[in-house]
Amino acid sequence: MGTLGRALVILHAALSLAVLAWAIGIYTHRIQWNSPQGAAKDDAVFKRQQDRAAEYNVAVDRAYTRWSGNLAQVQLLDNERYPRRAVYGTMLQLVQSGQLNGKDVPNPVKQPQTAANGFLDRVNPLNWPPYEVRPGVPADSITGYERKMARLVEDIRASQVRNEQALAERDILSLRRTAYADLAQAASVRQDRYSKSEVKFISTVDVAALQKKADDLAKQYRELDARIQEANWQVELLE
Repeated sequence: MGTLGRALVILHAALSLAVLAWAIGIYTHRIQWNSPQGAAKDDAVFKRQQDRAAEYNVAVDRAYTRWSGNLAQVQLLDNERYPRRAVYGTMLQLVQSGQLNGKDVPNPVKQPQTAANGFLDRVNPLNWPPYEVRPGVPADSITGYERKMARLVEDIRASQVRNEQALAERDILSLRRTAYADLAQAASVRQDRYSKSEVKFISTVDVAALQKKADDLAKQYRELDARIQEANWQVELLE
């Protein structure tokens, strides 16, 4: 056998070994498209892929159901958007001015209510219950509070003027009372005479009338002072 023959034999043997190794590899790593004999039915690749596809289909159905429900909810909310905007605009106008169409609305600050469908009750928002700043005291509009504050400032200024006048009148009463009391005391000084030759002092004023006038002024002073103290304590606060 020549050299070429030996080379071809060796080449043939090498290729045979390579094909044998490839065949063994395919056999040992074969894909079980169908369940092999004696194995469970779930071992087949096709069966596993089929089950997974079924799971994916179920997941897709669930996702589509959720998406459909969310889409319907979004459409409902979109339909509610403009009517809600109109209701909120009306409520904002009431909060700011307390008026609607040029007429005063009692208890303008309302507490939003929910309808049976779970959305804002926009049928008749004027029938909503008033919002209370504290139990039994409904909130007022901004304009209403501004009017009350302006009225309070005017009342404070008027009260200051009245207090100043009352204090001035009290000071005048105090001065007059002191003057009458001092005059009555000076006119009622007792003189002791030891002989007829001593000069006799005769009062030219009515001491009793002076004392009564001083007592009347003292009474007026006390009453006015009591009224001033009462005015300081009786201050009307805004609700």
